Amino acid sequence: MNEPVAHPAIDPIDRLAILAAALPGAVVGQRRLAAPFEAVWQVAADLENATPRYEPGVARVRVVEERGEFLRLLVQDTAAPSEH
Repeated sequence: MNEPVAHPAIDPIDRLAILAAALPGAVVGQRRLAAPFEAVWQVAADLENATPRYEPGVARVRVVEERGEFLRLLVQDTAAPSEH
């Protein structure tokens, strides 16, 4: 698998918008939150617990590999049969 290459002139939020425009069914939404960065990041960084809570189409997330900033996730959508 090819490693992603960041273009220095495009910030990460703009990169997400570009990816969403290119991928069928992908959507990016933005919102300002009246909360300290640390509080928001604590929730956002907890992918395994927070993603199913805030993303209705996701039943389960598991981090299966972590290398620095690179994460590989196993995601089960709500339409898939449960493994439990």
